[in-house]
Amino acid sequence: MSIAAYRKDALMDHYRNPRNRGGLERSTAVGRGSNPLCGDQVEVGVRLEGGRLREVVFRARACAICTASASLMTEALQDCGEAEAEGVAADLEAWLDGSGKTPRNPLEALEPVRGEGARRGCVLLPWEALREALERSSGSDLSP
Repeated sequence: MSIAAYRKDALMDHYRNPRNRGGLERSTAVGRGSNPLCGDQVEVGVRLEGGRLREVVFRARACAICTASASLMTEALQDCGEAEAEGVAADLEAWLDGSGKTPRNPLEALEPVRGEGARRGCVLLPWEALREALERSSGSDLSP
């Protein structure tokens, strides 16, 4: 199997079997994103402890790409610091635009949509909701 086929399969697996879906009630902050042009809606919840993302979850009524991106994001950011999560988001945006380094595992599964300008918003919508959740969480960190 080629790398491209493997990544496409991984992307579709995250759509069909999303990881960390639901569980928003345990979150210390929730961010929301919507795209009125296509109807995608996503909520991302974070639970911070000691300045680290101990839990990242989502709920979505969205297309396959947006759902898969949210699922991949939750896996990539578990136990990251807030600044590290922001850096991962910035790196992903740059990579999608054709510059920057390949993002951390498992985000390289988004390779099939890289360069697809029309799908950029689908990929980034969960990340925008994450940023909102992180902004809302400032000062609500449940340090041990």
